[in-house]
Amino acid sequence: MTENDEFDKKLLTEDNPFKYPDPPSRPPFMVGGEEYLRWFENTFEHSIKHGYSISFIVGEPGAGKSHFLRYLDYLFYEANKFRGIYAIYNARHEEIEEKDLWLQLLFNNDAIHKLRQILSIAKIQSFPIRQDIKTNIISLLNGSLEIKSLDPTMLHQIGETLSELLVHAGAGMCIAIDNIDEHFRYLSDKYGKEKALEKFFGMLRSLTAGVRQILILLACTTPVYSEIKSVTVDRTHARRIEFQEQTLKELTLPQSFQLVHNYLNWWAEKHGVSVPMHSECIVDDEDMSIYPFSKTAIEYFYKVTARYAGDIVLVCCECINDMKSEGKVLIVKDELIFYALEKAFKRRPQIISKIDILKKDRLKILEKLLDKKLKEIESRIRQKYSAGIEHDVLIDRVEAFVEMLGIRVNDAPAVINYYNPSRLVSSSEYLKIWQYRDKKIAVKYIIGDKPPIGSQERPTYFRQITLQDIVDIGSLIEANEATHGLFALYWAGEYAKPLYKIWEQKNKFGPILDEIVLDDHIFKIIGVVEEGEDDKNDLATYVDNYYLRLVEKLDRLIEQKPPEGRKEDDFPPIRYF
Repeated sequence: MTENDEFDKKLLTEDNPFKYPDPPSRPPFMVGGEEYLRWFENTFEHSIKHGYSISFIVGEPGAGKSHFLRYLDYLFYEANKFRGIYAIYNARHEEIEEKDLWLQLLFNNDAIHKLRQILSIAKIQSFPIRQDIKTNIISLLNGSLEIKSLDPTMLHQIGETLSELLVHAGAGMCIAIDNIDEHFRYLSDKYGKEKALEKFFGMLRSLTAGVRQILILLACTTPVYSEIKSVTVDRTHARRIEFQEQTLKELTLPQSFQLVHNYLNWWAEKHGVSVPMHSECIVDDEDMSIYPFSKTAIEYFYKVTARYAGDIVLVCCECINDMKSEGKVLIVKDELIFYALEKAFKRRPQIISKIDILKKDRLKILEKLLDKKLKEIESRIRQKYSAGIEHDVLIDRVEAFVEMLGIRVNDAPAVINYYNPSRLVSSSEYLKIWQYRDKKIAVKYIIGDKPPIGSQERPTYFRQITLQDIVDIGSLIEANEATHGLFALYWAGEYAKPLYKIWEQKNKFGPILDEIVLDDHIFKIIGVVEEGEDDKNDLATYVDNYYLRLVEKLDRLIEQKPPEGRKEDDFPPIRYF
């Protein structure tokens, strides 16, 4: 088994490298996070020397706020970079009590293990505090304390005392509250924004009251942070809040490559494999593989997304999900780029910041895949309808197809026959109104029951456009139910005899009547409708752009105006199919 084979097998059978791991797993990297880490290090050290501090971590969705908080967890407990204890509380659609935060910080094996490293039992025993608090702290370190059973007051006193002990040891405490957005919306819906912030800030004031040192990080999106700053609240509650933030910025392109590499490498090490060194997946001048992503793919993801870490990770995740569902690992390029972006867009619409670029490039890149799929579908549909296509089926599929192109189809109403006003032109399954842009086009299906016979140059058709067909469309135009007319032909010739009567009436409408021939394309049309699945809209556009050219014909048709003066005896030359 080659290096690629082993990696590919794991990729298809194990967890997705870009699926963010559930706690307690911690990411051991933070790409582009040096600035934020310096800020945190300075803020944490300052709080140990000067007391509590409450600050905001701000960024757009996908900027990496949660990742940053999880990375700090890694730095506190696995890398042992910071001297102290740390916890992340995930705010939910419910109120937060002070007790919830103390439990999150202290009911934590990592925190207890770290406290044992920093604080000796002898130090705690000699500290001038109440005996019951001292006993509880020693029990906490020994793992025998039933901490959940403690009342909020005792929990606060334990936290207050631990803060004092840790500061004496040159250490500190930090609690990060993630997902402030959801919590703020919940409180605002329940109490109104001003009261919501008073309750939230009041809880934080209670948490920090009397505590020698604690750093509180509040993670939220930029709009919510702006909203919080704009709300007027009781300054007694808000005075401990420093309205200063650390804003997470977008990645650079090199950082995006590094991010993808780090995720893949982290996953590969966990599963005992190496990331393959495929030529299309090596970043220039670096011994850095981003397999199975081509360099072009990441460049394009970066080009059209908002360029935040979460955006790149989400798109990569969708690529791997597709491979897993197909049971095959492919180098991500060409059409795979667009499928991944569209799936990511459905999950988080704001991920695509440059949608115009995506739309412009999309169909051009997808051509190769669409053509291959279209040929496979068409072959199956030809076999399915080898005995012929029922008229109602044909009309239904054509109309489903044109609706994918943005054309709305309606039944044609009964109108007075302009050629013989004593009669009506009745509604019929063969006569419809297509609404295209701001025009209404009367469409008559001319469908032959048998294939043409004779040579390819001058075949004989059993069904042709008759005088009645022209009258049907013309009557809708004369009744102002349509502005233009179109004959949709399948196994049908253009005009029947007597030609002079047909041309006499056709010339009444001149260039606002046209025809389109479905003969060579009907199996493609039906295939798109019946088997196009998730790609049917792309396939419909592709078939029309490169084969049918219906939209192009309609664009020309609706620009035409009725003739001002009719030359009823001026017959154009007869055209045969």
